[in-house]
Amino acid sequence: MAAFRRVVVGFDLSEGDDKLLNALPALRAWGIEELVLTHVVSDSLVPILHRRDPTRGVGGKLSEAETRLRWHFRVQLCIRRGDPAACLIEEASARAADGIVLGMKPAGALREALLGNTLTDVVRATDLPVLLYPHASVGGSSGRPILSPDSTRILLPLDLDGPADRAVGFVGKLAAGEGLPVSLLHVVEEDGIEEGPARARLEALADKLGSVGVSEVEVIVDRGEPWERILARSAQAGPALIVMGIHARQSLSSFILGSQSREVARRSDLPLVLISRQLPS
Repeated sequence: MAAFRRVVVGFDLSEGDDKLLNALPALRAWGIEELVLTHVVSDSLVPILHRRDPTRGVGGKLSEAETRLRWHFRVQLCIRRGDPAACLIEEASARAADGIVLGMKPAGALREALLGNTLTDVVRATDLPVLLYPHASVGGSSGRPILSPDSTRILLPLDLDGPADRAVGFVGKLAAGEGLPVSLLHVVEEDGIEEGPARARLEALADKLGSVGVSEVEVIVDRGEPWERILARSAQAGPALIVMGIHARQSLSSFILGSQSREVARRSDLPLVLISRQLPS
C-alpha cells in the first residue's frame, strides 16, 4: 500500500497461519516491499510439557515461510520472548515499520481471544496502522488475492464524535497514491446528530481529501446499527478496504464488549485497517 512499505507480521505459527501466508503475496501489488515475520514466545509461569526449548522448531517454520515469500518481498525473521503485543510494537519501532499485520482466526474462541488480547493491546498502544487479515478472506489451499488496487474502494466509517485527522490522513495518502475512490460513511443512530449536519461535516472532509489528490469521494449518511450498515455498505461497494479510527485509550471492557470496530472485525471477511485516534502517552 502506498502508505506501507515495511510491515511487521505477527505469526503465532498455528495451522491457520498457512492461510495468512497464502494471502500475503497480494500485498506486493500495494507497494509493500519488506516483511518482518515475527513470532513471540509468551512467558508463562506454567512449564510446557515435552518442550524444553520454547523456540525449538519455530526457526524452521519461519524459514519455511521466508522461502515461500522471498520471491515477493525482502523478508526478515524475528523470534522474541515476552508479551506478544509489546514485542510486536517494539519490533515495529526498532525496524521503522509502517504498520503491523495480524491474521484473524475464524469466528470462535481463538478469534475472540485475539480480539480480547493481542489485537486490543496492539491497537491501544501503537500509533501505527494495524492491518487485520481475516483468514476468511483467503479461499482454497492456494489462496487468492483479496483486494487489488485496480478494483478496490476505501470505505471510511466516521462517528463524527471526535477527531478523525489520523484516519482521514491515512486514507488520503493511500487513496491518492493508488488512485482509489473513497466512500465516507456516517451512520446516524437514534440519539445521533441529524443527517444535515452529519452530511455537511462529511462533505468538508471530502473537500480535504480532494485537496490532497483523491479524485473520487462519495459521501453517505445512513441510519441503523453502525456495524451492520458498515458491513452492508462494504458489500455493496464490491471489493472494499475498511479503514476505521478507534479510540486508543478506550477501556478494555468497552473494546471487548461493545465497540463497533470489534463487531466489524469479528464479522468482516475482508481485510480492514484500524488506526488509533490518539497517539499513545
